[in-house]
Amino acid sequence: MMKSKMRGHRAWGIGHRNWRVNDFPLFLISHFSFLIFLCSCQPSLNEPKTTAEIPQRVIATTPSTAEILFDLGLDEHVVGVCRFCKYPPQVENLPRIGGLLDRDDEAILRLEPDLVIELEENVQSCEKLRSFGIDVLTVNHKTVEGVLDSFLTIGQKFGPDVFQRAQERQAELRKQLAEIERKSRREKPVRVLICVDRERGTGQLLSLYIAGKNPFYQRTLEIAGGVNVAENATLPVPVVSVEEILRMNPEVIIDLCTIPSASDVTQGIADWNVLGDTVDAVRNGRIYVLTEDYTSIPGPRLILYVEKIAEILSER
Repeated sequence: MMKSKMRGHRAWGIGHRNWRVNDFPLFLISHFSFLIFLCSCQPSLNEPKTTAEIPQRVIATTPSTAEILFDLGLDEHVVGVCRFCKYPPQVENLPRIGGLLDRDDEAILRLEPDLVIELEENVQSCEKLRSFGIDVLTVNHKTVEGVLDSFLTIGQKFGPDVFQRAQERQAELRKQLAEIERKSRREKPVRVLICVDRERGTGQLLSLYIAGKNPFYQRTLEIAGGVNVAENATLPVPVVSVEEILRMNPEVIIDLCTIPSASDVTQGIADWNVLGDTVDAVRNGRIYVLTEDYTSIPGPRLILYVEKIAEILSER
């Protein structure tokens, strides 16, 4: 019986996510607010730093900011990263400064950074770092536009050459996203449920955290030809019950939870069968387990995530 229900399901490559719900910021603030913040608190993006002002020792406090630094060729400037950073491979040997909830201030001070890059919602952490006399640069990774603009926000700190590279990368990513959206456009978007995290190994669906009123996931779904079945939720990442999912009746379920082995992928797919054939995604075998780390990191590799979602939604 179980085999017949699982026929047609897909499981993508094994990997490890770099964050969990409690450790990674939620996507809450609009791009418009981010622009106001930049105008009032930071230098103009049209005025890149001179050589004498370029930071030499930089710490990235999230995987997404670390990936942007490396994407812009700033490898030699990065002296520390958070404990969730795993990509690119060069970060493996860098000192760790903990996560958002277990930040190691002593480790940060030992690294003597002249710049720490934070997410803008981590207000307390930013204030604490500034009290140590450390320069803090904040970026917005709650929206797709925020991620793209953060290339310029970071690039302008490292001189004209890096700023130009940041402009080129931003333009390249915009072009790629626009092309995916063009190819994925359909008259009726696919109704999608995105599971951000859940309790695993129980054979049940417990502690289900899903993408709700979340601008990042909603926009990436829109680009890929889908629509979030929970877009009207009051929270960015609400916890929902099985009964609520039954009412939503998604056509596709995308499970982004961390999975350590192939056998757990199989079990993870089987867990969703408790929903029964009344849910379109179960009945039609459209449950997908994504284990690549980039599915949870709103950085340069977001293009891979959107491509993956577009590929899934194009299947019949």
